[in-house]
Amino acid sequence: TWCPPCKNADLAVEKLREDYPNTQLAVLEYHYDQKGDPLYTDETNERFNHYYNFNSWPSAMIDGHIVEKGGGEVNDVYERYAGHVDSELENRSHFYIKIVEAHHSGSTGYVRSYIAERTESGHRNLTVFTAIFRDHLYYDGGNGITDQRFVVRRLLSDGFYGHTRVVEYNFTLPDDSAYMKDGDNLGIVVFVQDNDTHEVLQSSIKILYTKNHGTAPHGSGNSDKGAFYSSPYFIAGVSGAIVVLTIGGVLLMRKKSAPVKRKEVVAIRGGTKKRLSSASKGTALSQSHTGKGAERTGKSGKKGERNKEDDFTTCPVCGVRVKRVNLESHLKRVHHEKK
Repeated sequence: TWCPPCKNADLAVEKLREDYPNTQLAVLEYHYDQKGDPLYTDETNERFNHYYNFNSWPSAMIDGHIVEKGGGEVNDVYERYAGHVDSELENRSHFYIKIVEAHHSGSTGYVRSYIAERTESGHRNLTVFTAIFRDHLYYDGGNGITDQRFVVRRLLSDGFYGHTRVVEYNFTLPDDSAYMKDGDNLGIVVFVQDNDTHEVLQSSIKILYTKNHGTAPHGSGNSDKGAFYSSPYFIAGVSGAIVVLTIGGVLLMRKKSAPVKRKEVVAIRGGTKKRLSSASKGTALSQSHTGKGAERTGKSGKKGERNKEDDFTTCPVCGVRVKRVNLESHLKRVHHEKK
């Protein structure tokens, strides 16, 4: 927040937030205890020291590797970052995440998330992180950026074991009343990260406030449809207002459908969202079709012989194998849908 060259990197990331929908990326800022920045926490300090231990800023870290160093004009920095974004959007996801329930009142709240490994990822030393952030905190660190966006106030973690996981927390946030001018704008990002390589494998965002600030309807920004079947990537250390002093994380989410090319993103940037909506529906349909196909597999050709595979089916929403008799309760409990 004090670093002058970091201002343009911060503005470039702001353009990323505007041009890519929440179905493709989520942005987090981790403030660092340096030069009086009051928006750091012990958790964000640890995040910087453990994952992003470098001393050159602004820097962009993608999937745990520094790929961009230095600033420049806003549009130039934006194009460099966007090029990496578009490349990463073509990756497929092994994981599914849904923030099932999230609410807060004042400085306390509750969040429950469901995480499933859809296909074998090859990653086993994994952690599920739950970041609770406040948006639009006003603090002047000296570089001209006063509206601090998506500032992480709690960072909770739990191991990922097996192939499904439910994590839930009751949380308490710091007193930020001195920095809130537009109400308490809260949001949550859940992501899976490889502790060995630092690669972020999946993420999901839930916004608890409206675009014009204030409280959002329950369920706003949820991620149980096709557009959120995604493989995110991580930009860290984007600027002094987003790294080192505010380490910035950009989690990109990839749809399960055909690869998203740059020109398609440009179409979305131009305000044409029909293509995205159509792709989302197509993804949901393909998932449903896969589920039906799974129901037909494993049947024995011998009369009177029962195959145990008949006892299982595939959830048409998240792709996890469940017992057939439990499918309806799984849909209601996790996805709030009927069979």
